[in-house]
Amino acid sequence: MPTSENKEKDGTSEYGTITAGLWCMPDPTDKSVGNNDIIKNFQKNLKQSDGGKALVAFLSAAPALVICMFTAGIFSIIYIYCLANFATMIAYIVIGLFELIFIGAILAGMSSGDEGGMVVSAVFGIFLILFNVMLYCKWD
Repeated sequence: MPTSENKEKDGTSEYGTITAGLWCMPDPTDKSVGNNDIIKNFQKNLKQSDGGKALVAFLSAAPALVICMFTAGIFSIIYIYCLANFATMIAYIVIGLFELIFIGAILAGMSSGDEGGMVVSAVFGIFLILFNVMLYCKWD
């Protein structure tokens, strides 16, 4: 098992090492001649490999990912607050948006003028009717 305690060449190491878990790695603070070349070669080889390219891409995208996660957390808290205080209004807005989507799909299909557009209009017309029938039957 390679560790920093393992030595080379009659019990002495050619360069300083540190233990990372169970593995030894070149010590980045060691400014010996061989160590800098080893680290530079390691970095060059890592960047040329597919895994290294993926790691570089992930690290370059990390700020955007952190910003997105932070923004999602804030919006989640706002959404939970709105659900707690305005659930009925949110439901009305969602119902209105569904109605607009169905009507827009019907109009878009009719404006195309071909047979496929008419089929789309008919399907969304049926969806609109079924949606409104469900709302009427289940409305309290």
